Amino acid sequence: MKIQIITQGSIEQSKDIKINSFENLEALDNYDINIFDLSDSFWRSKSTAIGSVNLINDIKHIRNLINTATNKNNIIILPQNTKYKYNYKRYQNALGSTVTDYVNSDYLKNCFDVIKNIISANFVSFPYELGYEKNVTIINGTEFKSDFYILLNGSESGDILTKSKNSNKATSIKTRDGMVITTLSLLQEQLIKEYLIFIGFISNGVNKPPWTDDIEIINDRLLKAKKSKMENEVAEILEEIKKIDIDLSENNKYKSILYETGASLNAVVNQILSEIFDVSAKEFVDVYEEDFLLKLEDITFVIEIKGVVHNINGKNVSDAFNHVQIYLDDVENKGIEEKVKGIFIVANQREISPKERVPINERQINIAKRNDLLIVKTEDLLKLYEKYIIKEITKEEIKKIFADSVGLLNL
Repeated sequence: MKIQIITQGSIEQSKDIKINSFENLEALDNYDINIFDLSDSFWRSKSTAIGSVNLINDIKHIRNLINTATNKNNIIILPQNTKYKYNYKRYQNALGSTVTDYVNSDYLKNCFDVIKNIISANFVSFPYELGYEKNVTIINGTEFKSDFYILLNGSESGDILTKSKNSNKATSIKTRDGMVITTLSLLQEQLIKEYLIFIGFISNGVNKPPWTDDIEIINDRLLKAKKSKMENEVAEILEEIKKIDIDLSENNKYKSILYETGASLNAVVNQILSEIFDVSAKEFVDVYEEDFLLKLEDITFVIEIKGVVHNINGKNVSDAFNHVQIYLDDVENKGIEEKVKGIFIVANQREISPKERVPINERQINIAKRNDLLIVKTEDLLKLYEKYIIKEITKEEIKKIFADSVGLLNL
């Protein structure tokens, strides 16, 4: 029986018990039972206000570890009524000496919300209330002390495993997710083992010797082979899921042009255009105040990109054309003959679904037509990109659409 205790406190390590800190905990599936000790020095915060703990960066990953572990024999030990210390700073004490310490503190009986929030955010859902009452719980004749008890409400139930003496209040529960939560003071090896036997996590009999695994009877060989095959299949499926998640994440990046603005929007739109027209966005330098300059062999697209929460207005269209005009003026001053076209790519009404967005006003479309400007909504750019990826449209066809269309692009 292998037990891992994750704690900031002190308890002797033995052949059955491995002690690890929250900074260096091991995989939960490496052990038969995992115990998270949230007592004593766990409740320290250098912050000037209550609400967090110094270990927050180490414990924020634990909820995911618990949810993904195969082993569900996990226990959370709640603290006794020790002090929650916070506001760590340097100051002068009454003797005039400069010291560095926690300036403020409060007993945990006055900080139940902090306890609940820390557990819910980083370990397991904790919809229960806590009560303050010094008492003992008797397990097989042994007294276990506790300062708190757990109140179960009607909507969130749990199996009560232990109750306090006389007052008959819950001091250990098992949640619907299988997590055991206790207010009992357990951190002595003998108390831990008695408790684990009582809640059924370990047997009171002789532990199975490891050499029995090498002895095969009846259908052991067949079952082991079947298990091995299934484990390999699961591993392959998990690897495939990982690849799918990567692809979905990539697709979500492209979909971000439907709601992003500023540099984030520009970066993804530029990537899409670079892929379609086989150019490098890294070489682009903003000289003419445009967001992207797409110079092809027979035409140059001066591209303005914008994300707005409202529908586009005349100023948006005029600003887009002004950037085109700046480029045209420079080309003319240099005596260069060049076919130039302005493209205004816009994520308008970006905070609502494209299905619910109202059409662009005809007046803005006419302004774009008068200035030989093409308005492309980001949802339409996404459709063009999708068609390009699945080979329903070519780069040349997209270039022709951009070059010949004015006003609003309609797909």
